Amino acid sequence: MRPRGRTGGSYQAISVTAPAGTIVNPTFPAPVVARHLTGHLLSCAIYQALAPALPDRVIADSGGAPALRVRFAGVDDAGRPFSQMLFANAGMGASKDEDGLSTTAFPTNSGSGSVEAIEVASPLRFVRKELRADSGGRGRRRGGLGQDIEVHNPTRRPVQMVLLGDRERHPALGLAGGDGVRGAGHRGTSVLEVDFPAGPGFLRRHLVPRRGRVRRAGGPGAEPGRGRRTGRLSPSACGGT
Repeated sequence: MRPRGRTGGSYQAISVTAPAGTIVNPTFPAPVVARHLTGHLLSCAIYQALAPALPDRVIADSGGAPALRVRFAGVDDAGRPFSQMLFANAGMGASKDEDGLSTTAFPTNSGSGSVEAIEVASPLRFVRKELRADSGGRGRRRGGLGQDIEVHNPTRRPVQMVLLGDRERHPALGLAGGDGVRGAGHRGTSVLEVDFPAGPGFLRRHLVPRRGRVRRAGGPGAEPGRGRRTGRLSPSACGGT
């Protein structure tokens, strides 16, 4: 029978060496609150290393590796404090046989929270949450689509928006010759568009009452080929997402 899930025996064939002081086994006082940034990127490195030997068993990098967390905190006009976390997923990378899944977390299994719930618990209003047209990388199999999220702060007070993520400088890589997500609007990055410049890593910015925008990347494609043309959202992609 084909094994299902993970058991202790499934790990016996694997040896892990992680010397103290390395990025995967840091020692004090190394910062580790954002440890998932490293862990999620390791899956991309491992799959790229396995691709030449097991091309049918791996996927391309994912636009959401590492995952992005956006925290909003502030005080509404009535003086009531609030703090809410937004999980904003990106597109998964394609495999040799399938397109990547759109707006799907990987390698973490977190889902996308309800923006309506955030609106109930805070004064914030989401004015846009939609798929990014043709944000998936090209190839015989296309990467999953990212998403475009825009939030409005209607209060007279500043709201702190904290981002915990990465991929500002290094795009997600394709598989077996497929395109990574590249070009304006299609990079393998999380792009923060507010009234302040954005940098990598742990970011703190304010909305004063204005709109902030987070554009999540699509996943890269797999294998060379024409794939779907870029431009508008393809009808076939609409049907599949």
